[in-house]
Amino acid sequence: MAVVAVAQREFQSLWRSILSLSSNIVHASRLRIVIICCLLTCSSAILPLGGGLGGRTPRGRWGRSKYRPTRRICPPVRAAGDLQVQSLLTAQERKKLDRDEDKYFYSLPRMVQHVDESFLDQLTALYRRVIPPNSHVLDLCTAFDSHLPLDVPYASVTGQGMNEKELEANPRLTRWYVRDQNENPTIDMPDRSVDAVVMCVSIQYMARPEELFQEIFRVLKPGGVVVISFSNRMFYSKAIQAWRDGTDRSRADLVSSYFTNIQGFTRPEVITSVGLPGDPPEFLSFGGGGTQTARAIRYGGVPDPFTAVIAYRNLKRV
Repeated sequence: MAVVAVAQREFQSLWRSILSLSSNIVHASRLRIVIICCLLTCSSAILPLGGGLGGRTPRGRWGRSKYRPTRRICPPVRAAGDLQVQSLLTAQERKKLDRDEDKYFYSLPRMVQHVDESFLDQLTALYRRVIPPNSHVLDLCTAFDSHLPLDVPYASVTGQGMNEKELEANPRLTRWYVRDQNENPTIDMPDRSVDAVVMCVSIQYMARPEELFQEIFRVLKPGGVVVISFSNRMFYSKAIQAWRDGTDRSRADLVSSYFTNIQGFTRPEVITSVGLPGDPPEFLSFGGGGTQTARAIRYGGVPDPFTAVIAYRNLKRV
């Protein structure tokens, strides 16, 4: 408690200093952004994330998911050999508020981005880092933009999505098909045929993730990478209950458990920030607070939270 009291006093002193300088700052809108980021940075140092004072995240500690395999075995899927996976979610945790079939919800095209520019820039930078040029890429639950680096050539980019017009508008796709992965969680590709599988801000809608990740493993080449990215935005009525009830940390635990449920994936890595041009040097990042402040000024607002969980089949190439 003494540490908390000291931190609170330092925070109050910082707040008074910022207010005293505010009258001398010409760009008041940018000052407000800085103040908000300082508040977020200081509060994260004082309050445990996701739990309040003295609290814990509802889904267990960081990196230790409550989603342990149970004795329920998922139905086998086609062409997966003798690979066995166990059920991670209860029937209740898979439920959505909107019980209608997903095809009706996605019947009209939405030519809009669902996360902000800061998130998408980080995602593109991550793809550049982990997906080699001339790779065969599978983009699951994609739409009109795959967010792959425009200057990197790929052997092929196959897209699966829910809306035909959105897929037709995606210039990076060399092939695509429409499928509801909750109705039929199979992938129309041969075994060991792709070098990378990506999914952007869609994992929250997957009601049968065990079977889907079984299929992802099947089509991935040894050494191939999977990148699952998400933020705190969602179509709330279409997200499964396990996601709606979670926090950023517990959702990363949940996605990590999808990987660890399949024997053969490397230990999943959780990434919450990717370096971008214009970020301050490491010694000025102040545990991430300086970076977030710089991005808030550059992008004109507090950035969307960024999380990506990545893993490799069998091995990580170096």
